[in-house]
Amino acid sequence: MCIRDRFIAICASCGFTFHHAKGSIAMMTLWLPKYEENRIPSFATHYIGVGGIVIRDDTEEILVIKERKSRFAADLWKIPGGLVEQNEYIKEGAVREVREETGIESEFVGLLAFREKLNYLFGHPDLYFVALLKPLTTELKPDPREVKEARWMPVQEFVDQPVLIETQRKIAYLALAKLRNQQPMTDIEKECMLDLVIWKAEHFQMKLGKKPSDNVFYAPGALHIPRKEEPKL
Repeated sequence: MCIRDRFIAICASCGFTFHHAKGSIAMMTLWLPKYEENRIPSFATHYIGVGGIVIRDDTEEILVIKERKSRFAADLWKIPGGLVEQNEYIKEGAVREVREETGIESEFVGLLAFREKLNYLFGHPDLYFVALLKPLTTELKPDPREVKEARWMPVQEFVDQPVLIETQRKIAYLALAKLRNQQPMTDIEKECMLDLVIWKAEHFQMKLGKKPSDNVFYAPGALHIPRKEEPKL
C-alpha cells in the first residue's frame, strides 16, 4: 500500500468522505461543525450541450444532419450540435459544432431556448442550449466520422418529419419567426442572454411519444403553441 492509500484510509476512518476524483487526484472533505448542515458545494455534475439552428435568409432552408450513430431513429434529420468543451463559451461551442459536423461557417446571433434533462449520463443532469446562427458559407462538407448526410432542408419539411425530437420542431418555428420579423437582439440581450432566457421563459413538461419524459423545455412564451394550432410555414 502506497503512502497516498494509507492517507485515504486514515481520512476515511476519521469521517472524511470523497468529494470528487479527477485523474490522479482524489479530494475528501469533512464538515466539522457537528450540528450544522454541510454547506460545502458539490463538485460540478452537469453536462452542457449545444445545438445550432442555421437558416438561410434567401431560401428559408434549415441546416440539418443525419448522425452516423443515432440515439434516435436511423433516418432522423436533426440540427447539428454536441457537448460544449471546457474553457469554451456556449456561443463558441455552437459555431464549432456546426463547423465540425457540416463544414458551414456561421456567426452567433443569440440563444433561442434550452432544455433541462435529469438522469442523463451516469445519472447526472444535462442542459442543452439551442443557438440561432447566421450562415456565412453554404457549401456542405460533412464530417464522415460523425455525420452520414447533411443538407439544407425547407423548414416545413423538417418539422413535418414523422419522427422528430419535439424540442427541435418547436425551436425551428421560433427561429424562422425571428428571422421573418427581423428583430435583431440588442447588445444587452447578447451580454446577458442566459439571464434573459431564464427570466422571460415559460417551461413545460416534454412528452416524447406516449411516455412522459423528464425533459423540461424553456423558451419564450410565444413559442408554447399546441401542435394543432401551429400554422404552416
